[in-house]
Amino acid sequence: MERSEKLVGIILTIVAIVIAIGGIITVWAVANAQKQSAPKFTITFKADEQIVKTIETSGNEILSLPTAPNKVGFTFEGCIIVF
Repeated sequence: MERSEKLVGIILTIVAIVIAIGGIITVWAVANAQKQSAPKFTITFKADEQIVKTIETSGNEILSLPTAPNKVGFTFEGCIIVF
């Protein structure tokens, strides 16, 4: 009887290790898939139809905006968002 109890204990230990490794692999795969599938956005700033600056972002960081454009006779009041 003692031998069969040891065998059961060894088998259960092996099963627990396999389940733990499977869980670790699953967590890694999900985290990796989320990282790869994060959307990217491109923001283009134009003045008189000329590109002033282009920014690529994932949408969760602080961005550095370009210097306001200068044009004689005009005052810059802000950006227009066009989708």
